[in-house]
Amino acid sequence: MKKYPAWSYAASIAAMFLLLLVMLLTAFQCTVFDRGFIDSEMQKFGVAERIGMDQESLMELYDEVLKYLEDERDDLDITVVRNGETMKAFNEREILHMVDVEALFRGGFWLRNVGAILCLLLIVLCVVKKQGGVFFRAFLIASGVFVALVAAVGLAILIDFDTTFTLFHQIFFNNDLWQLDYRTDLLMNIVPESFSYDVALRTILYFGIAWIVLLMIGLLTNRLRKKRGH
Repeated sequence: MKKYPAWSYAASIAAMFLLLLVMLLTAFQCTVFDRGFIDSEMQKFGVAERIGMDQESLMELYDEVLKYLEDERDDLDITVVRNGETMKAFNEREILHMVDVEALFRGGFWLRNVGAILCLLLIVLCVVKKQGGVFFRAFLIASGVFVALVAAVGLAILIDFDTTFTLFHQIFFNNDLWQLDYRTDLLMNIVPESFSYDVALRTILYFGIAWIVLLMIGLLTNRLRKKRGH
């Protein structure tokens, strides 16, 4: 069996770990910005009826919020009709919280994009230096760590979503603006905890499917390499 230098293992493991991170963040983006998924979730939880809006108007509001998160609109100064009355969709506290949320999304996009570039550079380096044979083992090592972390988060969500939800906000936000009230804040009603729970599970599901596909490709490629004596 061909021996590879230590640097190739380090570079390959780093590349695979970055690849898994990119996959997870992409899975989250695909979930959160899936209008069809959001529509079905809002109907599932009866959100429109509960807040005094029709489903079409609710989805129009959601679309504007997603545009804000995608940096396609500058603010959340949005007017809606609830229970036959025209009003501002969000109050000042909600808007300030969404400023923090938008910054978090922007940071996530940046991390995903930079991670993808670094991953590609490391892979190219290993291929150019003819160290590609270490990729599959590096993928397994990186997966062992990364999947364990994702599984731990998933298990925490299943066991005690409320505590996990609170801990997440305490880690990623340096204020208490995220502590909103269902009775006064529309944002809490259009993004209920049950919806957040489904987003987390679907993200993990998408990531898991992508990981299995990569694993199968890796197994097949590794078997072919062994047959060729590499």
